[in-house]
Amino acid sequence: GPDTYVTSTGITYKVGQKITLGLSTGQNDCYKFIVRFNPFGYIPDFTEHFGGGNATQEVIIKKIVVTKETSQMVFLVFKYDALRRYGIQIEPALLAKEIVQ
Repeated sequence: GPDTYVTSTGITYKVGQKITLGLSTGQNDCYKFIVRFNPFGYIPDFTEHFGGGNATQEVIIKKIVVTKETSQMVFLVFKYDALRRYGIQIEPALLAKEIVQ
């Protein structure tokens, strides 16, 4: 994937950059726009959302993934622990304030 991504509002995100998580806005106290990523092929799993008890936590962008669908989605992927990775769907996450700019 690309090394940088510029959002529609002009914010630039880079691989290696830290992002601070905001409050979760999804169901069951989970983040609506942060989903589990399969580390083999970097595919989003929309059935598993990141837990909401992580506000103010800093995460480091490991990879920027642009999906191949017509309505492209851009994810900033971070490593949660040895086995789990999650992707922040950056544009809606910003709007929902799930991440602190």
